Amino acid sequence: MMKASAWSASQRQTAAPRQGAKVDRKSLRVNTRSNDSDVDVSEFGFELQYDRPLWIVEKRKRFGKEESVQFFLQREGQCLTVGRDATGADEMQIPLGTVSGIHCKFEVSARGQLLLTDLNSTNGTEASVEVFGQFMLKPIKPGVATSLRGGSTVVLAEEANDAAFSILRVDPEELLEEFGDGEDGAEEEEEEEVERCFPGHVVDSAKISLDPGMVGDGSFGQVFYGTLEEPTGEVRPVVLKRSKARVEMAKESLEMELEMNHRVQERAPAACAEYIGHCEVAAGEAGRVYDGRLEEGLWLVWHFQGTSTLDDLLKQKNGFERLLKEMELETEEGGVRTEDIEMVVARRVMQSILGHCAAMHRERLVHRDIKPENSLVVPGGVRLLDLGACVDLKDGTNYDPEICVRDPLYCPPELEVIPEEAVKGWNAKGKMDQKMEKMDSLWQSYQPGSFDVYCAGVVLMQIGVRSLRTTKNARGGIKPFNNDLVNSDHDLDEWRASKNFPDSDFSVLDANQGAGWELAKLLLQKASWNGGKDEVEGGRPSAETALQHRFFTTM
Repeated sequence: MMKASAWSASQRQTAAPRQGAKVDRKSLRVNTRSNDSDVDVSEFGFELQYDRPLWIVEKRKRFGKEESVQFFLQREGQCLTVGRDATGADEMQIPLGTVSGIHCKFEVSARGQLLLTDLNSTNGTEASVEVFGQFMLKPIKPGVATSLRGGSTVVLAEEANDAAFSILRVDPEELLEEFGDGEDGAEEEEEEEVERCFPGHVVDSAKISLDPGMVGDGSFGQVFYGTLEEPTGEVRPVVLKRSKARVEMAKESLEMELEMNHRVQERAPAACAEYIGHCEVAAGEAGRVYDGRLEEGLWLVWHFQGTSTLDDLLKQKNGFERLLKEMELETEEGGVRTEDIEMVVARRVMQSILGHCAAMHRERLVHRDIKPENSLVVPGGVRLLDLGACVDLKDGTNYDPEICVRDPLYCPPELEVIPEEAVKGWNAKGKMDQKMEKMDSLWQSYQPGSFDVYCAGVVLMQIGVRSLRTTKNARGGIKPFNNDLVNSDHDLDEWRASKNFPDSDFSVLDANQGAGWELAKLLLQKASWNGGKDEVEGGRPSAETALQHRFFTTM
């Protein structure tokens, strides 16, 4: 296969330019795509003028013959248009699609969105959005503006595999900064005309069948069981979720859950339920759920890994025996002794939860909703569910200092992953490298992962103290626990002394010279920035450090 030659760039003389804008290597990179040649990428910087096209000429060899294709970039107010010239078209041996005129355009809306529109080109336009090294191709409908995620790389190309059209890579963050926020007259797009370009694997909705009935109904979403036919013909069970109709923010919540599931699956895949991907069902392809078909809209798809959550089984009279069985912890010698079952289960559950937290925290991902209801019981332990509250503190995705996402039964006293005063002036739409630098500094200073560690501590108390295993108020339960702990100034010994629970209720935590009780006291301390000790002084540990505690190593 022949290597493509380097790009050359020349600028035709037109009317005198108005304002200039520097487009550097970070914001614009060009390369070519074809079935018959490898690609060399040439990166360069140049001056792009308003109302003055910049012509790019590609010269390469194909089928042993040197060819050239010209295309142009042009700035017009808040728009960047991409087109091609008919010059040299007769030399090409393959279809050209739109051989002259504007092919597609970028623009910034009044809301600061970066939008891509196909302008009725023959072969169409597709966007390939890069997320953590993975690309998801999405056709761009003619005349419909599609919203592009900030911080990703967009690749423009012709849909036809044999088209010799060049690929233009544009970093949306660079263009947003260059164009501004759209105040120079860009009209706000109608909401229904803007499509999201979602990351991750796109599942063929025609290969999915729904089981009868809904299995979960939350505030924003609904959960179903079903089956997915694989390309091999194998049919496997899956779990599906859609947003609730006519519920404010339900659609946005599902879209963010898609984003976070994709990120966790890429960076900490064993931590959460195994995510497959998503599908968008168009109105013309939609069915009815009671007929076993997907209805219109966005659906998320996971592998089926079990039906029971930790919360389900803790409520049952024989819940620990069920946990032992579903986690497959019985030994070949005839099983675990009855008196050891609770200890074995408690250790394994906490190892799973803290291990998953540690894996996510290494990637600067914080779950923010650790609790038994969000812990799916699987062979070997549990997997975390529901990433709607998860935040990526590498770049601040799903993080809003003004919105405090928490479950009051499990969240720590600081209520937030980062103190509010530390993020004054935070701009979620700011430049990506600046946001990442800021987030790195905040992570080092405040250790936001300790939010999850506290939640895990409440789960340990619920597993280890029999009177706390119910969510009801009768005789205590988990509902008043956090408030009672606040009243005891987060002194767990003082809290215990204020209760009339029998000592037998604490047998799991008191075993091995109180190893579990010692761990619980560490996990449930105040954050260092909220009146607590620093970790090195015996304060709330990281998930990684907590896993080294003697609760997990002594028998």
